[in-house]
Amino acid sequence: MLLGIGGCTFIFVRAALGPINEANDFLADVRDGNTTAAVDAIAPVCRPGDPAGVAADLGGLNITEFNMNDTTINSSNGESTGTASGSVVSNGVATPAFFELRRIDGDWRICSFQIGPVSSP
Repeated sequence: MLLGIGGCTFIFVRAALGPINEANDFLADVRDGNTTAAVDAIAPVCRPGDPAGVAADLGGLNITEFNMNDTTINSSNGESTGTASGSVVSNGVATPAFFELRRIDGDWRICSFQIGPVSSP
């Protein structure tokens, strides 16, 4: 019985970390100057109308640190959605960051974000 409970806990924790891990990967791309990869990581059904403009806006953030530390996950009718939130140091100032994600084909994908003044639909 204990093994069954431990296995369920592992699956839950892994699922709960999915939105945070995806947001952290996105922010690492932005920090490293790879804004095109960050925009490409947005789920195709959620991509902004002007990806190059969003990439340019992200490049102006000059992120040096980030800490995504809060997540929620909802499942309804076979569709999973989630959020990840925390803070980012951008241009030397701490600012909140918020991501909305969907689980698509088993992977968490960003659908929208707000990082200080920069956002996607």
